[in-house]
Amino acid sequence: MEKQTTIIILLGILLLGAISYIGYGQYGKWQQNKQITAYATFQQGAQVGVYQTVGQLFTEALKCDLRNGVPVTFQNQTIHVVALECIAAQQQAQQQQGQQGYTGEQQ
Repeated sequence: MEKQTTIIILLGILLLGAISYIGYGQYGKWQQNKQITAYATFQQGAQVGVYQTVGQLFTEALKCDLRNGVPVTFQNQTIHVVALECIAAQQQAQQQQGQQGYTGEQQ
């Protein structure tokens, strides 16, 4: 009877140890998944923010404000962005005005 009680206690301790080991492993996986999910959510938010920022930059740059441009600051430097299409359109308009003025002088 005493041997049987000792074996039951020993098996109970082993069962408790196995349950604890498995539970700890599952908890570690849960924590890791939680961190991965949080990081993925952060990355998704950052991508949306970058997408919106670049979209706004394009929209403002295409307004063709050649005097001021769109101020873009990174660290301690600021540049003014203007779409190349705007510069090309301005040059084309200047050429057309120059040609009209030239043909007007010959008449």
